[in-house]
Amino acid sequence: MYCLTCQADRNGTAKDVCKEAQHDLDYENEWGKCSTYTTKEIRKKERLEKKPIIKPKFRYEQNYYESIYLDGKPSFLKVDYTTNPPTITPISNLDVEDETIEPPKSENVPYVPYQFKSVQQLPRVSKSNLLDELWGIINDYVVMEDDEKLLLLAYIFASYHLEWINTLHYLAPIGDTGSGKSTILDLCNKLMYRPIYSEGLSFANIFRLLGNNEEGTGCILEDEIQSIDKDRTKVSGYKMGYKKGNKQAKINMNQLDQKQSFYRTFSPKIFAGERLTEDRGLQERTIPIYMIEGKPKFNISRLDKEAELRLIKIRNELLLWKLQNLNKPEISLDISLEGRNQELFEDFLTIMFGSKFYESYKTVVIQNIKNREESIHSKLEARIWRACRKLMKNNKITFAGIWNYIKSNDSVEFSGREENNQRFVLDDGFEITTRSLSKTLKEKFRGKSKRTSTATTFTFELKVIEQLDQKYGKEIL
Repeated sequence: MYCLTCQADRNGTAKDVCKEAQHDLDYENEWGKCSTYTTKEIRKKERLEKKPIIKPKFRYEQNYYESIYLDGKPSFLKVDYTTNPPTITPISNLDVEDETIEPPKSENVPYVPYQFKSVQQLPRVSKSNLLDELWGIINDYVVMEDDEKLLLLAYIFASYHLEWINTLHYLAPIGDTGSGKSTILDLCNKLMYRPIYSEGLSFANIFRLLGNNEEGTGCILEDEIQSIDKDRTKVSGYKMGYKKGNKQAKINMNQLDQKQSFYRTFSPKIFAGERLTEDRGLQERTIPIYMIEGKPKFNISRLDKEAELRLIKIRNELLLWKLQNLNKPEISLDISLEGRNQELFEDFLTIMFGSKFYESYKTVVIQNIKNREESIHSKLEARIWRACRKLMKNNKITFAGIWNYIKSNDSVEFSGREENNQRFVLDDGFEITTRSLSKTLKEKFRGKSKRTSTATTFTFELKVIEQLDQKYGKEIL
């Protein structure tokens, strides 16, 4: 037995203490015979022997921490929101209970770290100046219509407001080689909040960026997205990742116990490719930007020193804006959105509110909502539902009635040819079979079927009818 304080061997049992000074004994001689540790020092030693926890950002108590490089060394900016304005001070790490939290090193992250030479007398950042500068940069480096530039402007700016956002949309520049779609990713890689940029990202890479603790730790920029439909795990994660709080399960097959972990999926995402994904759920969360070849004022891949410093400066200012405006203000928008449209656009409108770009951006949002609704109405399910509404009596239709209507020459929305008595092929490439039609009526439209000796009927609840009318429309074109 060994006394930790007076450095003397003491004989006794595990319950004994040094009788002379009531000192604690080191029962397992854990620290060696040169130890004079106090309880506080012992805990510090335990922390040092543990691996530190690496976090790019986090909240603790009343403070917020964001990792940077300060004068060439990894550090945190600690933001105290109990003061007005918030006080920002640098620290190298933070001890929390029995753990030590450290900022990541540059070689362990996929993005270029934020770098500051000093954080003394940091300026207050102006929202209007930030947006003006971003707008100028977008005009210098990409060739798009102004409406599409506004979408990109809001998306870059919103990546520094992830604490404000509950749900979001994705952007997808679509075009042939040389159309400029990759230029958008290159620019966003230099400006957006902690991005990972690659072609054919594995979900292991994505899990590493987004982690299983803090939410909104970065952005995803993926090129050549046209092959994504083959990776169902990634598609599933991306479909979940528009909403804060969603997690995806993953089992680590490299561990003996094959422990299951749950990883965050929420993050802004921009996909570029020759075509949009065919997954309907991912399509509903994505705004496509169809690119055309053009010549920008400057080449993002060939920056001179002045241009590079310009992008670094605005990127650092965006981070400072985030730190100075972390808490979401109470804003009453002058536009009312519901359902999926609210999920996709409302938080972005809140972020752009009060700027000179707000009204123009709101107009772009309204047009995208109209385009989205027209796309939904043009889909096959919508055509079938509108046909059901035309034939419906007392909330009922017969299967024979809807099938014969689809095949009839009187139907404008179902122009095509009958292959056999169970298969009909539309001129626009869609195919309808008796089996797929029955499945749509049951599963998509939630109809309750009843078969008799003379007919099969489907009955629809009034609430379901109202929901489907709102989603698809009920007018026959």
